[in-house]
Amino acid sequence: MKSERELLNKSIEVISKAKEAGIPLRLLGGLAVAYLAPNGRSIGEFSRESNDIDLFSLSQYAGKLRDFLRRNGIASDNRFNALYGAKRQQYFYGDAKVDLLLDEFRMCHYIPLKNRLSMTSITIPPSDLLLTKLQIYEINEKDIKDVLALMHDLKMGNADTHTSIDAGYIADLLSKDWGLYRTVTMNLEKANEYLESTGLEPKKKRRVSDEIEYLKNAIELKPKSISWKLRARVGEKVRWYELPEEVEYIVPAASAAQASEENVRTYQWMSFTEMQQLSKKMSKDIIEAYGRPRAILYIERGGMVLANMLSESLGVEELYGLQMVAYQDINQAGKLYILPHYITLEINKGEYVLLVDDIADSGKTLKAATELFRKKYDRIVTATLAYKPRSIFKPDIIGKQVEDNAWIVFDYEETEGRAGFIKSNISEGIEMLERAKHEKQVGFDETKGMAKRLSDKIMGAEGSPSAILYMTRSGLVIARLLSDYMSVKRVSSIMPNKYITGDYMQHVVNVCSKALAEKPGYVLLVDTESEGISEIKDNLSSRMKDIRLLTAATIQKKDKRKGADFLP
Repeated sequence: MKSERELLNKSIEVISKAKEAGIPLRLLGGLAVAYLAPNGRSIGEFSRESNDIDLFSLSQYAGKLRDFLRRNGIASDNRFNALYGAKRQQYFYGDAKVDLLLDEFRMCHYIPLKNRLSMTSITIPPSDLLLTKLQIYEINEKDIKDVLALMHDLKMGNADTHTSIDAGYIADLLSKDWGLYRTVTMNLEKANEYLESTGLEPKKKRRVSDEIEYLKNAIELKPKSISWKLRARVGEKVRWYELPEEVEYIVPAASAAQASEENVRTYQWMSFTEMQQLSKKMSKDIIEAYGRPRAILYIERGGMVLANMLSESLGVEELYGLQMVAYQDINQAGKLYILPHYITLEINKGEYVLLVDDIADSGKTLKAATELFRKKYDRIVTATLAYKPRSIFKPDIIGKQVEDNAWIVFDYEETEGRAGFIKSNISEGIEMLERAKHEKQVGFDETKGMAKRLSDKIMGAEGSPSAILYMTRSGLVIARLLSDYMSVKRVSSIMPNKYITGDYMQHVVNVCSKALAEKPGYVLLVDTESEGISEIKDNLSSRMKDIRLLTAATIQKKDKRKGADFLP
């Protein structure tokens, strides 16, 4: 593993060369703290090692950056970048991960960086670097150490320089955003408490505490905007920080050698027919080894189709969707959170729940979910369609094992897979998808055709929805296909009426509100039959009067009063 000094030297070298090439590139994270505050970082109480490189640039230079970084010994993680490269890209320098943020810094709060790169040459401005630490709602010890190291070496002032932090800029930003104000001031208190608990000599301790006090005073004395005051009245009754970004799975942290060996990458297509064959084999293995599960938990969106297939072959009616959430701290490996959709399932002694996803790639997703639910249920059995040996978590039941370097495209993510191949100019992957088009799949071709016609109608009339809500279990497959055809990643299940509680409905309202805040528009409610969703729509509409809710189904009941807004 490369040392912090090696990583810092490499970062400075790359950023300097990027400047010569006309590419704006700046350092942030732990290495930026080490660069700006070497004396503070050397103090035992504030000391820590950074194991990766965090960079910031602009999306208009993304293409140039990919080639530039490759020429400078930094290899691209092509799969990650194909999926998420618009806002964030991932690379490797030896065994060190390199994160590249583009255009914006958006974690628990938004920090505007796009127009501030010209102020400094190596790192982002010191005030912004400090804010990237203080904006973390669940701040950890490493980040507190970084805050204190910065405040030890840099004085509070009215400008961002190599020796000062612009306290006025921070105060101005916080005077317009109560949520950011709340988190930052809360974390300044935590930093002060941590400082007091250290054995640092009184003189140095006072030096840092004076800077904290200076910044706190600057923040409090700055006149607040009307919007700040209105939000302050609401206070902590409503969450003021962002939930972490939602993803379907965590792309594995491959080594640079793996990332650069594109010539040995394999591309595999998994059709609905193959999935069904594997799911039947898996069902047999499950029954023989564990008996029938009480319920199935599945990861959205990856586990939706497998959950549907297993529920049919195993005869399990209770299904519960889970949203996996990844918060990537700028200094450390990702933390996973699970949104359990208010699961109220209770199981009896001797019963177990089955947890499923489509692939164990890195294994982090399944591992995190399993650890969470083992606190609630004594027995959990895990299952995936595919498994890679490099995964840190091996499921109990596996459809098939694939190579570590395999890029699998599942039938229900064809559109997303094709976009990734085109973006990365992977002709072999595109050719694979073209060949797959000609495969005949009895039953599944009809389902895909209906979903495509439904998608075309909806897109033609309303455009892409902000989110898709679907009925568990009947709407699983159609919702997964629509999410691919319409490029919608925010997908959430709706439980049958008998499972719905007031808290659960409030959760659904929150999901919709967040989706619309990110992308104004409408929410689409999906099921196979129109009758069921018309009743759910009435229930939701009474609680979401300001949210535009449309419905889509593949089958229209005779009762036109219970019809869907869209049919194939």
